[in-house]
Amino acid sequence: MLTFVALGEKGSFIGAAAALRVSRSVVSDRIKRLEAYVGTQLVVRTTRRMVLTPAGDQYFHECKRLFLNYRQVLEQVRNDYDTPRGLLRISAPDYLVSNFLIENVVSFTDRYPEVSINLVTTDGPLDLVTERVDIDLRVGQPKDSSLHAIKLTDFKPYLVASTAYLARAGLPKSPQDLAMHRLIVHDDNQATRFWELSTADQQTERVPVHGQIQVNSLRIVRKLVLAHGGIAILPSFLVNTDLRAGRLQQVLTGWAPPVSGIYAIYLSRKYLPARVRFFIDMLRKQFA
Repeated sequence: MLTFVALGEKGSFIGAAAALRVSRSVVSDRIKRLEAYVGTQLVVRTTRRMVLTPAGDQYFHECKRLFLNYRQVLEQVRNDYDTPRGLLRISAPDYLVSNFLIENVVSFTDRYPEVSINLVTTDGPLDLVTERVDIDLRVGQPKDSSLHAIKLTDFKPYLVASTAYLARAGLPKSPQDLAMHRLIVHDDNQATRFWELSTADQQTERVPVHGQIQVNSLRIVRKLVLAHGGIAILPSFLVNTDLRAGRLQQVLTGWAPPVSGIYAIYLSRKYLPARVRFFIDMLRKQFA
């Protein structure tokens, strides 16, 4: 088809061959195969000139339009790789949006006016393919090996409870004492699990946890703890204000859950659009 378009534009087999940098015989052979494929004669050949048949003239203009559209699409795709533009769809829990994303979203759209952002708040991870999500911000690394994750920052999780709950239920003095307390568990669809706690000198305890209350939202976990519902593990950035205000209190201060991280998760692709790459780079610089 490309050879036929060159033939129609140049008006001769020699001209098409020169434009495509092939021999005249190659052009002739390609046109014969194209005519056999479409099932009709496209070109009338004489010893002196070449003329398109009516079918050939119609086919030439349609092919030329197709190739023009193809080049425009190709140029647009290449530009999208080089310059941020188009729709950027980001998902994250609302606590990450309010703590880390709002200013970044405003700054990014100010800097790149051709980018529009669709921000989806959700407590649970989404199917990035089905939901057409470009970037998913989550606490913890994804288990799906088909996804790519970049750690943006570390944070310390704390064991916390309200002062009113501890006044009523007592202050645990060892990890084993947690068995006597009401625990609020960030849900991972298991009724029984373990909390791993360590000391500064590398002592480790793996404590069986039977969560009387389970919930899939860290924001709701925090609200339940503030409502004197029990003891929970929560990220430092969610409870620092509550700890300073005295609403919450750290439990077992000599023991700590493993350091966790906030990750930018996206589909593993060789060529990421510029809007995705640039936004992730901006987040990485913020947390560097």
